[in-house]
Amino acid sequence: MVDELGLPELIDAVIIQDHEQRVVSVGQCVKAMVLNPTFRTPAIQNQHIRLPGVGLY
Repeated sequence: MVDELGLPELIDAVIIQDHEQRVVSVGQCVKAMVLNPTFRTPAIQNQHIRLPGVGLY
């Protein structure tokens, strides 16, 4: 569904990013977080984040 909506492409079109310094685009990262709600980036790995409606920390 994320691909059908074109969400990663839309996000990549709106967000200014330096593609030479990225392995994964912002849109791809958001897609990963949508498909896997327990996905953690290194920046938030040590933080406890409550996901709304999921009950996970």
